[in-house]
Amino acid sequence: MDKHGTVSQLFNKKFHFTSFTYIPEKVFTSPKWSISTLQKNKIQLNNVKAQLGKYNLEEWSRHTKHNDPSSFIIRFLKRRVEPELVTQAWCKFYECLSQFEIIPNLYNMKRGDKYTTLHLCEAPGGFIAALNHYITLNYDNFDWEWFATTLNPYYEGNKLSEMIPDDRLCRVTMNKWYFGVDGTGDITKYYNYVELLSNVQQKMWLVTADGSVDCMSDPGNQEACVEYLHYCETVTALSALHEGGSFILKIFTMFEDSTICLLYLLNISFENVSIFKPCTSKGGNSEVYVICRGFKGYELIGHIWEDLKKPFLNGYFDKEVSMFGQEEIPQQFLNEIENCSEFFMNLQIETITNNVDNFRKRDSLYLSLIHHTKIRVANMFLKNIE
Repeated sequence: MDKHGTVSQLFNKKFHFTSFTYIPEKVFTSPKWSISTLQKNKIQLNNVKAQLGKYNLEEWSRHTKHNDPSSFIIRFLKRRVEPELVTQAWCKFYECLSQFEIIPNLYNMKRGDKYTTLHLCEAPGGFIAALNHYITLNYDNFDWEWFATTLNPYYEGNKLSEMIPDDRLCRVTMNKWYFGVDGTGDITKYYNYVELLSNVQQKMWLVTADGSVDCMSDPGNQEACVEYLHYCETVTALSALHEGGSFILKIFTMFEDSTICLLYLLNISFENVSIFKPCTSKGGNSEVYVICRGFKGYELIGHIWEDLKKPFLNGYFDKEVSMFGQEEIPQQFLNEIENCSEFFMNLQIETITNNVDNFRKRDSLYLSLIHHTKIRVANMFLKNIE
């Protein structure tokens, strides 16, 4: 692996969308639709992932962790930087902050304004800790105030399988966290969304959403399992953002109309939209981050806003309709979606295939290459932090 070639490419897995301005007039009235090439890609990816069923889960997990070129990063961080609450999420978000101008609007803020941020589905708090480290390192005399919400780890009605029980940050910053009217912290409940906005009572310069749901019962349809959560996170962000602000949303694959429509909504709502796969996000999964910068303002979509919120208000998606009709989305955007989806799918397939090909491989040259690559990747990551 060339030090300045492949290693640097691990930090450069990005796709940038063209900016579009056409705003559809109708919302949640068009019949469901699909794009045949994307559906074929979905089948292809699921077939590749299906190969993994023959491996012992514990042994496979050890193997993929050993093969992960970013697996030394947290170890190096703890030794040389000692950041607070260092987790995989901390590393992924720090990459987002380092790779994109997520906070350029600092210079456009009025004198005396606070830099306010809201973090959805945030437990245990890695994004907040990473942002704190980034701000401390890069800005002096900076007035920052943050708020967060997540599934309440203290609420007995929440399933343990859906929560992250690590409360190291939450228990010492409890006044910063909001768990809604019902105490669950479930952002997919409309009344909790209303309560959250009422409590923070100010516009945000940055909103992050790192949520997911357990898809183990239907792993081949992960995208459909998380579509409603991603929609609720997006509506919350658009409601809370200051004009010029940024939004970071974790998604997975981009095969279904629900994700395509959501990405188009974000594209018309922000000046710049990119998809980013951090180096510290495991290459064998579908996780990517939508980096949205330069919020154009809530008024831009004001004429469709009430219709956009209807599923949130109802508490569910109507499975028979799409957010936008396929004919209302510019063909160029659909072409870009196909290219973007295929780009990240191929990266995932390449990682899975490589892991399969090298399963139980004990060749000393190969093991040495992996070891030295992990050292170079960790050192490259640390260059942005020290």
